[in-house]
Amino acid sequence: MFFPVFSCYFALIHLTFAASIYQRCTQLSTKYNLLDSSNTSIVSFSANFDYIKLHSSAFNIVIIDNITSFADYHEIDVLLELDSYVDDVDTVCWLDAGCQLYVENSFLALFLNAQNGTDIQNFLVFKGLIDEKSFSLDDGFIFSKDQRCHIRNKNTLFGFENVTAKFQTCCTSFDPPFSLPTIIVPKCIEFQSRSTIYNTDDNYSIFATLKAEYSLTKDQLIIKTNYSGPDDSTYQLSANGLINCNGNNNYLSSAECEFPIKNFNTKILINIRMQKIEGSDSWEFDYNGGRLIIFENETLMSEGKPFTIENNCFYFSHNYSVPKVAQSQFCCSKFEAM
Repeated sequence: MFFPVFSCYFALIHLTFAASIYQRCTQLSTKYNLLDSSNTSIVSFSANFDYIKLHSSAFNIVIIDNITSFADYHEIDVLLELDSYVDDVDTVCWLDAGCQLYVENSFLALFLNAQNGTDIQNFLVFKGLIDEKSFSLDDGFIFSKDQRCHIRNKNTLFGFENVTAKFQTCCTSFDPPFSLPTIIVPKCIEFQSRSTIYNTDDNYSIFATLKAEYSLTKDQLIIKTNYSGPDDSTYQLSANGLINCNGNNNYLSSAECEFPIKNFNTKILINIRMQKIEGSDSWEFDYNGGRLIIFENETLMSEGKPFTIENNCFYFSHNYSVPKVAQSQFCCSKFEAM
């Protein structure tokens, strides 16, 4: 299958980077506290996450265990059943037994459930990524031995009371560090992607296509999308599961959205969903649409591999049980002039 590659012709302006040390985080500990206005804990939660590589499978495993929880607020009772999501697919996890999740370049989310009188309430206690054998967080934060922990607070409402949700996640184990090669390359500031589903039973004719353009600034990644697909179909492009560019084939084929860059070192994983949810011929396809790592002011397509003028594209593919195949290309289309 041939993919057109975006041609890039630029005046090469050299910029030399010193060799950077990249470390993969393979184990996490996470703590969650919901605090009232007097800083007293209403709900608390903690757990460990452990990544395990399976050599005999395309998928790998994340084990969630050592789970503890506590609630001290009127009629709240923590339930034994948690909801864990891998790329929006729900898997039951248990307070007393934990769970095993099969992952492959995936978004992870974990919710604590509690009974509050006659209502069931859900508390998001963790959200992050597992990609290239390493954990990172949904805002793009990359763990390192210099930055083992990430703490953030979120003000919210609990009933009619103002409360603060406090998240603390720490990497407790790293793979042996490796150095990124010393290279001479400009930083990439604009990207293009094309994600296409082909009909394998019809000479690989095009079923649906989503094109996107990305502009990287100091504090955000601006994304513009354009979609073409079957009648009544919709699309969704998400970055780290946080923001979505949405549209459909009928009247909203284009959209624009922004992903905030909050960390000096940031990983962004792009996910594509195309679907038709109504009617007897409904369908849905999810797959990876791209990856961007900003590390020590370099732009990487994967760990240790920068975008360069000579190698400005990389590819994803995914086969389905139905006669369809998804293929994506993610390319640097403009390098920074220095």
